[in-house]
Amino acid sequence: MQSLSEFISKNEFCDNYKAATDVIGQMISIIKYLHTNGIMHRNLTPDSFIIDTVTHKLQLLDLGTCCEIGILTERPNTNILFSAPEMITKEGTYDKSVDIFSIGIIYFMMLYGISP
Repeated sequence: MQSLSEFISKNEFCDNYKAATDVIGQMISIIKYLHTNGIMHRNLTPDSFIIDTVTHKLQLLDLGTCCEIGILTERPNTNILFSAPEMITKEGTYDKSVDIFSIGIIYFMMLYGISP
């Protein structure tokens, strides 16, 4: 097991779109589970996940910035690279879609090996 960030830095997904898509599918399932249970993460990054380097099974580790959907607290200290624009520019006016934005950034990094 290693962090998804370390795995991405080795360009493990750049030539393997199927594996990247499978991992993103797992990520979406994990976040869908949180959202279905009324929770948004608000700070998804590759360091929030660990991945089995053989099976590519993904696990979410970091739940420190989670909050209930609809109950906004002050903006968490997040990595700006993975934050949706509304989290940066509008205090307290974002929703669970910020998690989907972060997944898109992570997917881009998996496919191209660089940040957007």
